[in-house]
Amino acid sequence: MSVWEALARAVRGTPPAAAHCGACRHFCNDPLLLEQRTPGLPVLSSGFAAARADDGLCSAHSRYLPAYAVCNRFQRRIQANDAPTR
Repeated sequence: MSVWEALARAVRGTPPAAAHCGACRHFCNDPLLLEQRTPGLPVLSSGFAAARADDGLCSAHSRYLPAYAVCNRFQRRIQANDAPTR
């Protein structure tokens, strides 16, 4: 599945909400990192701009994507509170 097909699927809302790019370990939406890795972004605006919303960079596809996009390479991001309990 191409990234564009994945974006189209996300817009239609067919994937489960938990499997979106914003929850994937490959996705980063840190404003400072976006400014570093996107040449010219500070000239146009900034990584902190409201127009960016929760969009970010996908390290699996090397693309700037909306947080609601999906693809078949989704891997759930491990959170600190996901640690196993004894």
